[in-house]
Amino acid sequence: MASALLSWSPPARITAAINRWFDAVPGQALCIFLGLFVAIWTSFQVVSYASIGLHFDLLEVFAWSQNLAPGYKHPPLAGFIAAAWFAIFPIADWSFHLLAMVNAAVAFFAVDLIARRYVEGDKRLLVLLLLLLTPLYQFHGQRFSTNQALLSTWPIATYCFLRSFETRSLAWSAAAGATAALAMLGKYYSILLVAAFVIAALMHPRRFDYLRSPAPWVAAVVGLIVLAPHLHWFFTTGGQTLAYAQRVHGSSSTAGLLWRAVSSTVSAAGYVGVLLLAYVLIVRPDRRALRATLWPDNPEGRMLVVLFGAPLLLPIVVLPLIGIKLSALWTMPAWFLLPIILLSPSSAVVKRIDAVRLAFVVLCISLVVLGGFAGRRLGALHRR
Repeated sequence: MASALLSWSPPARITAAINRWFDAVPGQALCIFLGLFVAIWTSFQVVSYASIGLHFDLLEVFAWSQNLAPGYKHPPLAGFIAAAWFAIFPIADWSFHLLAMVNAAVAFFAVDLIARRYVEGDKRLLVLLLLLLTPLYQFHGQRFSTNQALLSTWPIATYCFLRSFETRSLAWSAAAGATAALAMLGKYYSILLVAAFVIAALMHPRRFDYLRSPAPWVAAVVGLIVLAPHLHWFFTTGGQTLAYAQRVHGSSSTAGLLWRAVSSTVSAAGYVGVLLLAYVLIVRPDRRALRATLWPDNPEGRMLVVLFGAPLLLPIVVLPLIGIKLSALWTMPAWFLLPIILLSPSSAVVKRIDAVRLAFVVLCISLVVLGGFAGRRLGALHRR
């Protein structure tokens, strides 16, 4: 079975086209990827939702965008993004779907910014292709709301933090603080990302150099400035957002909360099951390679592992203590670093033919899903 999966090849013309894509200038190859992603999956959303209308979450975000405020039952970022979007694009169902896919494309762009610091060659595009084997960006990402806003803000904030830690520059530190604050304005769950930044910085061998520099303090000040209007609203309205979270997701049983946190985290791992299978088939890692992946020898690699693991593990401890039930969907923005971590070790060798196979599989899945829903939609119209 495994040998059959590893021995086939796409048709010659398609193989040649994919090879040209991998050999293109990285920026050009990325633009092709993002353009195809937005075109294919926006078309899918438009077709699949044509007969059922928009989800309530989208209508709620639209209502926020028409009545901008420092906060609602959730922090306000999704409403502000929608307001900016509809200041340019018409108010229509297709425009909502396009917004969601552009948000996912921005997430891919930010992931690529991080990936190019750790991987090179075909691995850069492979990182994005592996993420497309999850349901996070095409399916869960289509319902643009507070959770989906984190798909783009988390990798952007992570990239800015990495640049701030590396360069200690005031500009990158201010950007790190501002983007982390934007993630918090998307959803308070982003406090886990901020905690991951702190833990990763403190575990790095150069932590004292970083702490003695202005970088972390500039980031903190700028972040508080960006958050200030919302914090004022929060305290003057009696903490409506936390009250809503406690009312909807709260529970009185600590044991039940702990079990929910563990089981939801395990369930969320199912999001990346196909991604992990593809990694095993392509890289064929041995025990030594897996050790290098899980805890790299270099500090930068270990920092990336901490940034990935902390937001996934901290909820198991933190949420039961504050009486909130974890939902697997909340982990959605936390998986973006996984393919970078998997492919960054030098022992993770990727053959071009395997990269071509994966690109072909992802393209086929995308087109088959789009074609299937389009066919069903046309059939329904014909029956009418």
